[in-house]
Parts: sequence; structure tokens; C-alpha cells
Amino acid sequence: SITVSGFNTFVRYPKFTYNIDVGHASVIIKNCGIMDKKYKNFAFTPQEYEKIDKVFITSKMNMLMQSAFSAIPENKYEITGNPRTDTLLLSDGKNNLELLLEKKIDGKKIIFNMPTFHIHENSGIVNGTNFNDSFKINNFEYEKFNKFLMENNIICISKVHHAEERVITEKVKDKKLENLIFISNKDLEDKGLDLYEILNCADGLITDYSSIYGDFLFMNKPIVFVNTDIEEYREERGISLEPYDFWTAGPKVQTQDGLEKELLKSLLDESYYKQKREELRDVFYEFKDSNSTLRVWEHIDKVFKSITKEKVGV
Repeated sequence: SITVSGFNTFVRYPKFTYNIDVGHASVIIKNCGIMDKKYKNFAFTPQEYEKIDKVFITSKMNMLMQSAFSAIPENKYEITGNPRTDTLLLSDGKNNLELLLEKKIDGKKIIFNMPTFHIHENSGIVNGTNFNDSFKINNFEYEKFNKFLMENNIICISKVHHAEERVITEKVKDKKLENLIFISNKDLEDKGLDLYEILNCADGLITDYSSIYGDFLFMNKPIVFVNTDIEEYREERGISLEPYDFWTAGPKVQTQDGLEKELLKSLLDESYYKQKREELRDVFYEFKDSNSTLRVWEHIDKVFKSITKEKVGV
């Protein structure tokens, strides 16, 4: 009677069931759906959401953004929080990361590098600069960065977007760097892990325009934004949260030296951008507990009971 999905499962099927979407992201920096400047039919389109009866979201701000992208009417929303943030609060990320890496990480700072896609392998869509690398910085020097990490007792886990994983994994697979480690969806699957089961061990994040930003904002952990091609991104796809500097709670860098400097400052100074993160977290997350899954399930159960009553004529 009910189909529940996390990401546009219903797009290509006739509508047979009551469809519930539990959301893809809470803080979306890049334009999507009808707000996308070039590819308005790529994803998050109004046609997709016509087949969805209920959308679970994290806040009224999240609702406004989703409606701008997909023209979703307000009566389809329920503010429940997103189940994946429960995982961020409850999982043993450090133990899971050690299981994934098959080594101990005691005493080291952990950062994740997780940019959005710039080249979508399946569709050929290019957003911003045609970067074909794990770090979205021109002429990035991996050995130099690995040395910086070693000198400062940091491990960097680099996980690129699934849409460009094959090409970039092929490019970096032969790099044997002690403190800079590349992981893929397959690596996680081989260990029976979900990405969100390791993220809460992180001390910080490197990203660009990815919605992973919202998950680290939820955890109130430092974020460094690499926005080397922001003007191209604005022109080609569009930035949904403007002014960009206001909505991004972290320093912005365009060079490798700038990245290293801001990473150290973010990891060593607990107050750096902390107030800004907390202000924006309140905007994008109505709930900050670990009960989002329970709230989602309660609404699913409510819908199921209503549908059952209709079928039996009660």
C-alpha cells in the first residue's frame, strides 16, 4: 500500500501506491530542478514529485528550498527530521572507520574530503570547471598534501561523489599515500558499512557545493569550502543559497596552501565559525535529536492505518 524512498525512486513508474519520500538533503547549495540554469529536467523535477504524496523534511527552510526546486505544495510536507542524522548521532564511527581501513587511527585527527560531482559519468553533464580529480583545486599536489597531513597527525579520507567515482577512482588507485586514503562505495559495501556509519568520527570536512555540508553542520563540525570555480558554477548551474558567504559556515579557499592553512585553523580553534554553524543549524534543522527515524515511522504508520481503514470501509 505504501512505497518509501530516499531519492526519487518513483520517477519512471506508474503510480500504484501511496508514495513517501524521506528526503535527499537538508542544505542544498546548488540549484536543482526548475532552478537549475541548464538542466531543468535532470532531477528534482515537479513531474517527479507529482507522484509523491508525502515529503519528510528537516525544517521550514528546507521546505522552501524543495518547493523552489520542485514546485511541491505545502500540504505534502511533514517536518520529521532526516533518519540519516540519527545514524550520525548513534553510530560508532571511529570503530567502523577502523574496520573499513583495517588499521587503528588512535590519536589522529580525521578529515573527510567529499566534493560534489563536476562531471556526471552517466549523463555527461558538467557543472562548473571540468575537474577530473579527487580535490577540486588546480594542479593539486597529492604527495605535498600527504606530507602536510603526516606532519600534523591528520588522516584525510577522500570519498568522491558516486556520479564520478569510476573515473576518479581509476585515476587515484595507484597512489599509495599513508595519510591520504581514497575510499569508494564498493569499499564500504565490502565491509557491510554505510557512509553515514563512519562520518561522525570526523573532526572536519573539505567540500565545495555538496549537500554533505548539511550533515556536518548538523554535527556542528568544521567545514572548509573549496570554491575554486564558484563563478563558473554560478553561471552554469546556479547557487541556491545566496549570498553564498552568508550561508556557508566555514572558510573558503581556492589554493592548496590556503586549504592547508584553513584546515589547521579549523582543527585547532574550536571557536572558528562555531557561532555561525550553530545559527545556521537552527535554520535548517528543527530537530537535533536522534528520533527522526521514529517520527518518520510514526507518520508512515499513521498513513498505513488510514489507508487500511479506507480499504475495509471503516
